[in-house]
Amino acid sequence: MTNELTKKAGIALILGALISIFRVLPIVLSDGVTGDNFPPESLEDVVFFSQLQGWHISHVLILVLIPLLIFGVAVFARDAAENGQASAGIMALIGLTLSMVLFSVATVLDGFVLPAVTADIGEAALTGDSHSGALALFTHEAASIFGGTASALLLITALFIGIALLHGLGAQWLGGLGVVLGILSTLGYLIGVLNLNISDGFSRVGPLLMLIFFYLLAVGIAMVRRGSTTTT
Repeated sequence: MTNELTKKAGIALILGALISIFRVLPIVLSDGVTGDNFPPESLEDVVFFSQLQGWHISHVLILVLIPLLIFGVAVFARDAAENGQASAGIMALIGLTLSMVLFSVATVLDGFVLPAVTADIGEAALTGDSHSGALALFTHEAASIFGGTASALLLITALFIGIALLHGLGAQWLGGLGVVLGILSTLGYLIGVLNLNISDGFSRVGPLLMLIFFYLLAVGIAMVRRGSTTTT
């Protein structure tokens, strides 16, 4: 018989990863967005981005992908436990779940609270002459720290996913890639090459995030294939 739950979880991982990869498109395709002002850092840019429809759509998509990734990795952890890698599976689930919780906080702050703060912001705030401008910058900065910490946890979680794949789930090359990605990410944060504030270190963390989304996509495909295999 086939393992339908593993197959469904693999599909969830694939969908979550694809949304993660493409969810930034509504932002970067918006009028006025360039490589010079994205991600936003100045108050003027923060106000501009927070009022874009694409900004709101992108953050709604994050809330959609979060349960998909948690479900996918939860079943992955179950499969890992059944194949003698319970510790790696549990650590992968804990790491990803904590990461998604922090991403949720960052998403609410940047995608919903920030637009409300900047909705009626005046010219005085843009020149630093009002508390609303400071509140907008604080909200965006807090979201960036939550998002950066979530990114760190997600990248390090690749190590445990890789270990489970390497030793228990029969995907050697994919497991090795996860171990390498997890170790390099851990070292990057330890020596300060990678920053827990995602806005400040987006040029380095951003490509790694894209890499782990593609990695989760590959893990999802492997789960679909494993779940589609007929067993007796």
